[in-house]
Order: sequence, then structure tokens, then C-alpha cells
Amino acid sequence: MKIGILEFGTGNKDITNSVRNVLEYAEHADELGYTRFWLGEHYYNNNPIWYNPEVYIPLIAGSTINIKVGVAGLLMAYHNPYKVALTFKQLSCVFPGRIDLGIAKGKVHSVISKLMSPEISLEDHKIWNETFDNNVKSLILFLNNANLNDNGVPLLPPYGGSSPSIWALGSYSANLASVLKYNTPYSRSIFHVKIDDFNREKDIIDMFRENYFILHKREPVINVAFAGFCHKSDKKAMQIRNSYNSSIITHNEIVGSPNYIYDKIQELNEFFHAEEYIFLNMANTYEHKTASIELLSNKFSLV
Repeated sequence: MKIGILEFGTGNKDITNSVRNVLEYAEHADELGYTRFWLGEHYYNNNPIWYNPEVYIPLIAGSTINIKVGVAGLLMAYHNPYKVALTFKQLSCVFPGRIDLGIAKGKVHSVISKLMSPEISLEDHKIWNETFDNNVKSLILFLNNANLNDNGVPLLPPYGGSSPSIWALGSYSANLASVLKYNTPYSRSIFHVKIDDFNREKDIIDMFRENYFILHKREPVINVAFAGFCHKSDKKAMQIRNSYNSSIITHNEIVGSPNYIYDKIQELNEFFHAEEYIFLNMANTYEHKTASIELLSNKFSLV
């Protein structure tokens, strides 16, 4: 089974070492056999270490060998799709086959929104929704037609170069209609909202697979993102996890020993049959983060 890492920059109490910690964490994940290292675009009010995760991508990709690196996800209502396409096309050409671009439909604080989009009011839900849809369509058009040109001027250089893998991110079934149209891999988060009925989630994913195959004549690529924490024992894992408050709200966490988490992922796989599972490590210190991914790598035989 493939396991990737999702990182929001939490748990770095020593801000002066936070950049180095993220790089070392990614390097260690690469050595341990994890498939991806995704950075989230989040806007916290408690000393965040980044608002712009794309800055870290070349640093991480340049200091690792195999692991795929990307943003999961970029809040596309607030970004110029052409500029995003240029940046990620160039990154993909420098690190071919290793760059992921996740598309997320999130909102930011009103103060940040006005700074990021001073010309239009993205606080208006209708405008925000329309802007997101239009920006995603344009982004996908640019990246899927990388050789487009206007009077001999390439719109997305370098001509013929590698393009990133685009991922549609979601936690609500209502977004699946859009994912079908995007014709991209799909990453389903199970930590954003509380799930009381996983059988219902299975039915939703099964229907999505059927509709995707009908529309595109191939099976969709799906991974599932979950939050949790791993320690040597179930009791100690729960004690540590309960000893601190997270700056983000998560649901359906999987907290326990390697054996417990392994069994829970196997249960999830009965519902989702996903290609891969993405782990949001809820450890509150760099030491606990690294120990957690070491335990899971060994249990899942990632290397």
C-alpha cells in the first residue's frame, strides 16, 4: 500500500528552525519510502511558517530523490491561473514527474482576501464561487494545452516540457460533479468533516468511479487523506495526542500504535479501494513527527 504525507506546518514551536524542520521531515519521508509530500495553503493567526507553500516546493524537491512534491491544495479562487500554470510548468520541467498541483476550494480570512484580491470582493460567496470555477477551468486549459501559442509566442514555456499532475481535492460529495468535468486524479479528505456512515461514503465513491469510467473510458485515480498520530502503544499515542490543542480542526482521526493504524487503514480500504493514503501527521513536535512516520513506514513496509 502506498502512503504519502500532508504537511500544514503545525507542531513547529521553534519558528527559527521551522524551515529546516520541514525540509528534514520531507527528506526523511523520502528515505522512508513515502510517495508524496504535500504542503497545504492555510492562513492561521498563530505564527504560521508559511502562507505560500509553493515557495518550499523547489527546496524540498531539490533535497529529495524519489518523493513527489506539491501543494494540496492551492486556493484557486485567489490565484491568477496563468501565473500558477507558469510556475508549476517550470517546476515540473526542473523536476519532471515529481510535481503535484492540488486544487482546493477554500476561503481565507477577510483581511487576507482583500490583500490577495483587492480588485474584486471574494467575500461575496457567488463571486468567490464563480471565480474559483473560472480559474480552475483556465488553469487546466493552460496546463493540458501547454503548446498553445499566440502569433508564435508560446503561452506556457518551455515548449514541450513536462507538466505537473493536477489533483482535485474534496471532502464533500457535492464537489464530485466538478471533478468529473476536470478529468483529474481525486484526493478525498476524511478529516475535514465528521463521517458517521462510511458505507454511504463507499456508495458515493463507487458511483463516482462508475460515472468517471462512463465519461472518460478509464478508471479514476483516487487517494484518501486522513489525520492521525502514531506512537509505539495505543495508550501513549492517545495521551500525547490529547495533551495538546491543534491549530486546525480535524475529524475521524486515527490515533494509536502502528498495528492499530494499519488495521484502520485496511478497514478504510474496504470502503474506498484507494490507490494511496495521505497522512496528516498531528504530532505537536518535530521529534514526534519523525518518530510517527518511522513507525508507520516500518509497519507498512514502505521500503
